[in-house]
Amino acid sequence: IKISGDGTIDCNGGTGDFYMTKEEWRSAENERIRPFGILMRRCQNVTLEDVTLKNSAFWMQQYLECKNLRLININVFNHANYNNDGLDINNCKDVIITGCRIYCSDDAIAIKSTTPKINENIVISDCILRSHYNGFKIGTETNGGVKNLTLTNCVIGSPGYKNHHGTNDIGFCGIALQSNDGAVIENITISNVTIDSMMTPFFIRLQDRGRTISENYERQSPGAMKNINISNVIATNMTKLASSVTGIPGYYVENVKFSNIQIFSEGGGTHEDIEKPV
Repeated sequence: IKISGDGTIDCNGGTGDFYMTKEEWRSAENERIRPFGILMRRCQNVTLEDVTLKNSAFWMQQYLECKNLRLININVFNHANYNNDGLDINNCKDVIITGCRIYCSDDAIAIKSTTPKINENIVISDCILRSHYNGFKIGTETNGGVKNLTLTNCVIGSPGYKNHHGTNDIGFCGIALQSNDGAVIENITISNVTIDSMMTPFFIRLQDRGRTISENYERQSPGAMKNINISNVIATNMTKLASSVTGIPGYYVENVKFSNIQIFSEGGGTHEDIEKPV
C-alpha cells in the first residue's frame, strides 16, 4: 500500500459536521465518533512518502497492528479539532519514520498499545515535531507493550501560536514515556534531540490506571519500564515544572540513564513547591 506524491489530503475536520465543543469532546460517548484522517488495520508493507496531510477531525493517522511501515518526508498540519494527534503507531512492528514535519494540537508522535500485542522495532529519525501537548510520547493507552525503539536527531517544540486547546502557545512535554495500563516498556534509546518552549522536557511515569480498551479485556496489573537511555539533549525555554521519573510502591522504573543533558528553565520555584507530595 503506498500513498505518495506532492499533493495534499485535506480532511475538513474542523467543519460543522465534525467539530465539537470541549464539553462534547470530553464526553465518553463522543470521544471516538469522529473519523481519523488515515486508519490502517493489520496491513503490511505500507509506505507514505512526500504527501501533506491536513485538518483531521480526530487523530490524523492511526496504524493498528501493521507490519513493515515506512513514513518518509511527510508533512502533517493538524489543528482543526480537539485531540488532534499527528501520528499514532499502535502495536506495529518494523517501523521507520524519517524526515517528517508534524505540527499538531495534541501528541505529534504517539506510540500506543490498545490490544495485548506489542510495538516492536521502531526507528524515528530526523523529524521536526511541534505540538501543544507532547512532542514524542509512549502512551497513554498501554495495554500491550513497547520494545526496541530508537528516536534520534529530532527537534521538538511548541507550534508557537495559540489554539482552541488553551490560551498557552507552549506545549506540555518534549518526551513523555508512560506505562499506565499494564504494558512492559523496555529498550528505549533517545539521543541527539533539541527541545524548545515546552513546559518540561521529560515525563517518565509508571502507574496503575488499569484502563481496558473494551469489556472483553481484563484489567491488568501494573506493568514495567526498564532499560531507557536518554543522551545528548538540549532543552531551552522550559517552565519551572520539573521533569520526573516516577513509579509506584513495589513497581519501579528501572535502569534509566541520562547523559549529557542541558535544561534551561525559567526558575522561580518556592520552598513550598519542594515539599509538595508527588
